[in-house]
Amino acid sequence: MATIQGTHAAWHALTHTKLAIKDADPYADETFFYRGWPLGASRAGPTAWPLHCYGAVGVARNSSPDTGTGAELYAVIGHAPRQLDRNIAVVGRVIEGMQFLSSLPRAQAANGVYEKPEQRTLIVSVRMGQTVPDMPRYEFLSTESAAFHRYAEASANRRDPFYIQPAGGLDICNLKVPVRQAK
Repeated sequence: MATIQGTHAAWHALTHTKLAIKDADPYADETFFYRGWPLGASRAGPTAWPLHCYGAVGVARNSSPDTGTGAELYAVIGHAPRQLDRNIAVVGRVIEGMQFLSSLPRAQAANGVYEKPEQRTLIVSVRMGQTVPDMPRYEFLSTESAAFHRYAEASANRRDPFYIQPAGGLDICNLKVPVRQAK
């Protein structure tokens, strides 16, 4: 927790200084990054939780909160459904291949659930990354680094010719942490 608090303090300092990145979020008192993960937190306690940003992987469940078994997973392939934060468990994220997931057909029924099982795109198999032969390794820009803070500030306050007025703020889900395959 000390590391999370230190990271949170660094992000808080970034969002509350002359760099002028607004930190207002309707779903969490505070938002920040920890080791590349976008997190939300409450001022009332030391709890932090992963956010439902684009590419997040969650465990589907029924109405009862203890019904998610991991047998049904989903990936956020559209607008970030942040109202699901703290209501459905985020267990991972897609760092490569989102173009394939986002091209899948969307369900038209309530809550994005397919009405008929035959409409679903089945996951044929799932394996832990360390069991996949020749699995590429990935690196991410440390969200604790000065380079990431410069990247965040530049993203929130774009100054290229297209932008007439820099936004001065950035939704945490719109700040993509740079990831690349390790060499």
